[in-house]
Order: sequence, then C-alpha cells, then structure tokens
Amino acid sequence: MGLGVMIYGLRFLVYGLWFKGWGLGFRALCISVGPTHFRSLDFDERNDYLKGVVTDVIHDPGRGAPLARVVFRHPFRYKKQKELFVAAEGMYTGQFVYCGKKVTLMVGNVLPLRYIPE
Repeated sequence: MGLGVMIYGLRFLVYGLWFKGWGLGFRALCISVGPTHFRSLDFDERNDYLKGVVTDVIHDPGRGAPLARVVFRHPFRYKKQKELFVAAEGMYTGQFVYCGKKVTLMVGNVLPLRYIPE
C-alpha cells in the first residue's frame, strides 16, 4: 500500500482518482411533455376529414422541434380529443388543422401519404 492504492472489492482505487473509469453517474432527466403521434385513421379520416384547432405551441426539453397541442371534436361522443403533434414550420395558435383523406395540401394538415402529390 505504498502508493496510496486500496483494494475495494475487485477494483483498485487510487486516492484522489476515486471515480476513474466509473463514469460520473450522469442520469438524463426524463422531463418530457408527452409522446407525439398523428391521429389513428378512423372512419371519418378514411372517408372525409376532421377539423382541429391548434391551442398551444410549446417547447419540449430534449427535443429539437416544438410541439403543437391540437384539439379535435370526438366523432361519436360529446367530448374533445387532445392530440400532441410535432409542429410544422409556420403553424400558429388558433390555426385550423384538417386531418383526413379529402384535405387540401396546406401547412399543418395531415393526409395519407398516397394523396400527397410529388
């Protein structure tokens, strides 16, 4: 033990270099607004469209793009559906967003890939 070396379990620890090779114990913070996804295709979206309103554009820590909270009317019940989309460039609060098959191609609208012109 002449050089200040001590055996700890199966590892050798040098005084003053206690954490060498162990890492610093970094833990990523799991602070997130929530998972983002487009609406699943229901009957209205497969045959027509649904209209929603962007209520808020927010920042999500740990993500490079801003998020948009969009509120839709429920197609069958008297309630509202809140969705979280990745905001497209040019989206703003109060904007109407349309999702479905018969939607014109505009900023923020969601339509199936086969209906988007090249």
